[in-house]
Amino acid sequence: MTPQPRPAATYTVKEVAKLLRLSLGGTYQAIRAGEIPAKRIRGRWIVPVTRFHAWLDAQDDDPAGTQLAA
Repeated sequence: MTPQPRPAATYTVKEVAKLLRLSLGGTYQAIRAGEIPAKRIRGRWIVPVTRFHAWLDAQDDDPAGTQLAA
């Protein structure tokens, strides 16, 4: 049996921008501001998949939309 590939543990900033339908620059800005959970490793930003989805789910708790300014 061939082992199944594991899903990625992280997203790139480009992938997050696409998921959120934001510009790449706006996504970097939100990451640098700490609005989107991310880590910088060796000069590269990565977004942990589980933290990203938990953060995204929590955005439903903010009906005014104040947690992420597009």
